[in-house]
Amino acid sequence: MDSARPRLRFPAPVLAPVLALFLAVFAGLAAKPTYGQIASDAILLLAFEAVVFGQGSRGRDTLIRPVDPIRFELYGAVTDERFALLERQAAHLASASGLEVRAVIGTEPRGPIQGAEGPERVFQVYIVGEEYFVGLMLRPWVPPELVFPIASQALCFFVTLGGDEVDGALIGINSRLADETINHCLIEETAQPFGAFDDTRLLDPSAFNDFGALIERMTANDEIILRTLFDEQLEPGMPREEAMALVQTILPAIAAEARAGQP
Repeated sequence: MDSARPRLRFPAPVLAPVLALFLAVFAGLAAKPTYGQIASDAILLLAFEAVVFGQGSRGRDTLIRPVDPIRFELYGAVTDERFALLERQAAHLASASGLEVRAVIGTEPRGPIQGAEGPERVFQVYIVGEEYFVGLMLRPWVPPELVFPIASQALCFFVTLGGDEVDGALIGINSRLADETINHCLIEETAQPFGAFDDTRLLDPSAFNDFGALIERMTANDEIILRTLFDEQLEPGMPREEAMALVQTILPAIAAEARAGQP
């Protein structure tokens, strides 16, 4: 089992002062998301590289994404509305990626995923109090030195299991957050394990922007990024430079098709 490369999204409190987080949240609540507005090709290309390959010390040299069917399992503070939101998100992710993606309500107690399970890759989603985050993250494939910083400061997080192919994911969302923020976390943290691991402020609103407006579904820009990531010309393990050379042609074509389909 390849478990050497877990990926994690650190929430805003780890990356910026708490004051900046609150300002961003209030701005997000006040803003009206523009789901269908499509950015320029230049912005989309920069955003794609930022979220798929990262930057600086957290950058990745190869393309990483799942290749097998995905099953989301929802645990914890489950409501009809939250499960319906996850089902809609699963449908959007299936459309954007071309993978089979479905959502189920988990049956507790459920042991932690340890690797690939049958034909599907399991993405566990827990909406629980933050006091349960440490227990969730005590997995053999999660580096111990990362458990406390995330569990003690996270609003929501994800960790993925595998190498160049994603074999599973653990997603945690603080159940004490406002409903609007939980909904945003459900969209963001379920989209990013598909291979768009990092965040960018180039797109707002977006599932890949920690500081933007709160959303309840992926935007047109998000779907363009994911459709590009799952284009058949790109493969897991492909070197960054080789992939980005292809993306220069793939993404503008996908964006043009999206623009042409708009009313």
